[in-house]
Amino acid sequence: MGKRKKTYRIPVVYEMWGIYEIRASSLEEAKKKVFDPGVGLPEPSHYVDDSMQIDEEGLEGVQSKE
Repeated sequence: MGKRKKTYRIPVVYEMWGIYEIRASSLEEAKKKVFDPGVGLPEPSHYVDDSMQIDEEGLEGVQSKE
């Protein structure tokens, strides 16, 4: 009989890129608006190839779900 498999929740981090279209009276104002609460992430967003990594710090205390 084989070993019973467990389910693990593995945290990962990865990079995305996108472009905002911001209406502003200057480049500096537009740059500030990007970080305004409620702006959200740009759509569409694109995954940066090969950027996914395991979040080693996030793994601390990870236990299996039985």
